[in-house]
Amino acid sequence: MLIAHRLSIGLLLAGLLGLLSLSGSPASRAASLQPAEDSYIFLPVVAKNYSSIPGSLEGYIIDAQTGEPIEFANVCVLEDCTYTEGDGWYEFPVLRPGAHLVEASADNYFSASQPVIINSQDITVLYVVLSPDITTGMRIVLTWDETNGFHDPIVNKWIDNDMDAYAWVPTASGYRQIYWGDKGDCNGIPYACLERDWKLGFGPETVLFTSFYPATYYYAVNYYADFIDPHDVVPPITQSQAQVEVYDSSGLVASLQVPTTGEGTWWHVFEMDGDSGVITATNTIAHGPPSP
Repeated sequence: MLIAHRLSIGLLLAGLLGLLSLSGSPASRAASLQPAEDSYIFLPVVAKNYSSIPGSLEGYIIDAQTGEPIEFANVCVLEDCTYTEGDGWYEFPVLRPGAHLVEASADNYFSASQPVIINSQDITVLYVVLSPDITTGMRIVLTWDETNGFHDPIVNKWIDNDMDAYAWVPTASGYRQIYWGDKGDCNGIPYACLERDWKLGFGPETVLFTSFYPATYYYAVNYYADFIDPHDVVPPITQSQAQVEVYDSSGLVASLQVPTTGEGTWWHVFEMDGDSGVITATNTIAHGPPSP
């Protein structure tokens, strides 16, 4: 980069060339020292490229069914791989800035990959959830923003960052709603259950279908933290970073992100044909639950 400095031609010649004569009258000497119009000298300045300084990545690999850390999971970024410790922790202390794909795998789990942006000189934290293998049925995994909760200063109350998974499961006698209040039964009717309920941010919260009835299944998410928030201290569901991933015996079959527009505390995620297994995304924000 070049910076232009306006210098007096008289001073420049006096300092650099020694050719200025100061003889003569005081008036003529003063006139000789006046800067010439639009006189410049350009000096080079070296600029450092800070965007090339590495960043780092760290986080945990977590079991979708139990929420427990996974030991000895293999985590790779580009050609650099590492294994998780006993607490599921992994770390890449030096990564070039930019977009990367994190790939994680472990014995008896479906592999998963997740994009991440690494910023220069920053530590990026990324949790990755792995679903245990299943030989039949379907597992639905919900995750969201890892913030534990929110403080309401008006009433000095703590609000858990609680997001709830709901499934409407058809049976011979009608629909049964599976959620935190009725966790269902994966070994008997309705052959669906809430495997894990969680309310302190991120999740995972997991629903499992073990058998299917030939009718339509519905899956939705309620942002309970926002639902019970009277003073708008909880961000809307559209800012929750919620994600739903669906697995069958072949692995990941659907992945949906919460919409970034819409009003309400409900996210209608998808419908599924129990006969064919075809998933149809609804992916809309609403003020109330679906109506099977």
